[in-house]
Amino acid sequence: MRRPNTFSHFGIVVPDVEKAESRIGDAGGRIVNRVGKEVDISDDALANAYGLRVEAIGELDEGELEAVVEAFNGDRKTGAIQSAFAEDPDGNLVEVQPMCVE
Repeated sequence: MRRPNTFSHFGIVVPDVEKAESRIGDAGGRIVNRVGKEVDISDDALANAYGLRVEAIGELDEGELEAVVEAFNGDRKTGAIQSAFAEDPDGNLVEVQPMCVE
């Protein structure tokens, strides 16, 4: 985070995440991770959003790292892959979640 002692991110729930991504882009927002794209926990912003210290990720052995990645991306119906992440103009990370998971 650029500003310590703040929330790592906040979330909103929307009827259609892909439409929200489009509107965010049209308004000049930056999409950090699109819905359906696997969450890259080596990305500092995304790791921080989930409370994973980047230093800790580097200390995981291969099996532990695979387990973390599976937890985030393994279940395409309920995992983090159902959400998108965007950055607002102030650099705050926003998680955009679906109202209903298919």
